[in-house]
Amino acid sequence: MRFLIDIANFNIMQIIVFGCLSMGAYYFFAFDDGSALKQSISNEQNKIQQLEVNIKKKRADFESLKNFKKEVSSKEEAVSLFLNYIPNELSSIDIFSLLNNEAKTTGINIEDKQDQPSVKKEPYEILKIKLKVSGAFPQIVSFLSRLTGQKRMLIVDKIAMSVSANKKIILADLDIFAFRYSEKQTEEKKEGG
Repeated sequence: MRFLIDIANFNIMQIIVFGCLSMGAYYFFAFDDGSALKQSISNEQNKIQQLEVNIKKKRADFESLKNFKKEVSSKEEAVSLFLNYIPNELSSIDIFSLLNNEAKTTGINIEDKQDQPSVKKEPYEILKIKLKVSGAFPQIVSFLSRLTGQKRMLIVDKIAMSVSANKKIILADLDIFAFRYSEKQTEEKKEGG
């Protein structure tokens, strides 16, 4: 209240000077010509542009992820077949059992079978088996054909055939390779260095 009484006692010149000082102070300290608003709008536009760029990146990442998921699902069957063909749990006994079953199915006789030292390669191991069979030529061919149709990777590396004295039976010496995925060897290598 005291301030208003003091202003009332001012003469016109003092009031004009006081008004000019007040307007100057307002202009320098409180007046906004819109530059702060323009700066704020510019900042928000930059944020929006950055968000649009991020959205485009996320959409691209999402599309990439969808494509990856499609690729994985399409390759899942191939990986499953690979694991069937080269299992990580396969022994010579399993191979002997398979060979015995196929020999019975085709009607040939297994004369001799020998387990040979395996060969370790990364990331698989080759199980070697020497096999001597006897039977008619069509039976031996059928046996070999059935081996190639197995859901295990079996390779007949060498075949040596001879005819028996009565020329009715064929003797065949076979070197058979089976493959086993050697996961332990790969893990040991990772741990060792």
